[in-house]
Amino acid sequence: MDLAANAWPSRAFPGPEEVWQVLLREAASGDLFYHLGATLGRVAAAYVVAMIAGSVIGILLGSYRGADRFFNPWVILFLNIPALVIIVLAYIWFGLNEVAAIGAVAVNKIPNVVVTMREGARARDPRYAEMAAVYRFGPLDRVRHILLPQLQPYLAAASRSGIALIWKIVLVVELLGRSNGVGFQIYLYFQLFDVAAILAYTLAFVAVMLVVELLLVQPVGAAVPLRVDIAEKTFRSAQGVSVTALKNLSFEVRQGEFACLLGPSGCGKTTTLRIVLGLDKQFSGSFQLPEVGSHRIAAVFQEPTLLPWRTVEQNVRLALPKDLRTKNLDGLFASLGLTGMRSLYPAELSLGLARRAALARAFATEPAVLFLDEPFVSLDGRTAEQLRRLLLAVWSARPTTALMVTHHLTEALTLSDRIIVLAPRPAHVSAFST
Repeated sequence: MDLAANAWPSRAFPGPEEVWQVLLREAASGDLFYHLGATLGRVAAAYVVAMIAGSVIGILLGSYRGADRFFNPWVILFLNIPALVIIVLAYIWFGLNEVAAIGAVAVNKIPNVVVTMREGARARDPRYAEMAAVYRFGPLDRVRHILLPQLQPYLAAASRSGIALIWKIVLVVELLGRSNGVGFQIYLYFQLFDVAAILAYTLAFVAVMLVVELLLVQPVGAAVPLRVDIAEKTFRSAQGVSVTALKNLSFEVRQGEFACLLGPSGCGKTTTLRIVLGLDKQFSGSFQLPEVGSHRIAAVFQEPTLLPWRTVEQNVRLALPKDLRTKNLDGLFASLGLTGMRSLYPAELSLGLARRAALARAFATEPAVLFLDEPFVSLDGRTAEQLRRLLLAVWSARPTTALMVTHHLTEALTLSDRIIVLAPRPAHVSAFST
């Protein structure tokens, strides 16, 4: 940065020392903490409003098909309206006040929460509701003991991505219509062309939000992100024709993030996964795995791929390093509903139970990165929803960096923090969605 500061005029590109002096000056005067506090307050308020409103709406839409059919176009509309438009309209319609500011931020996040919680409501097991009706549970007991435990994984998924989205929008809200906050200060110093002050406030706020995301949002996962940079992958068809499956495919999965590769069938999603798993070495390019080690990588394949001559528990323990094969797995088996299945052989399991065993094998290794290749394919809708709910619950309890392949949009929206959309063959990233 010192070299850049010397190459550019100092006013346009101040050096680190100048930025640091401004940071200390603003902190000493109390202005820095005042404006940081104002911004963090708006982040917290918008987050609470978005989670409560989005959860209530999502549960109602997931519970009543008629309401879902009527309001679904509106949900899609709000998912696609730019944040800037909502902010401007909120200020025009409701005035330049705090309610309009927080409301605009919340409205930008609510549709994402609605989609996630709607899927959670759809995935509920009706047998529990019937049991509660027979035993005449009161409304509060139904919410506490029946509804919330089933929705907990979906609440966790919506919560993880909530703060990460909201704090970015709050700065725009403050820039356009508030008289305090980090966004307001950045706009003020922009008018004064004080780049040092702009950088000081930006760095201070980013540092605070990184701490918030590290402590409250991002789960503990790999030390470095998963990076993929595949220049080209080709293969020969049965007719001897050269086919380019992947070209200029680059993306990154951040620490503790659950990302989905979404794209049409045959576009190269599974090929990408096989490359980063080290199963396909015939490609040009590179990739970087977090904390590479034989017991730090796990995969759930399209088929359960359980050894038929070994029991469920033996299949799970064989994936562990020898020194860990005696570890206690009672909690893991219980969380996946496999406690009574541990001594059974794969041939004695339904496909749904076999897929649970495959998930148990993957999570037992406590991997730095988890790969999933359409793990719920060929299951009926209800079983697939139950397994998605189980996956979210187990992953929330044992968070790690995860990359899942799917062509199911609803599945991607339900499970992931971020969606990486692939274009048809030759596959490359066409869009990112958070």
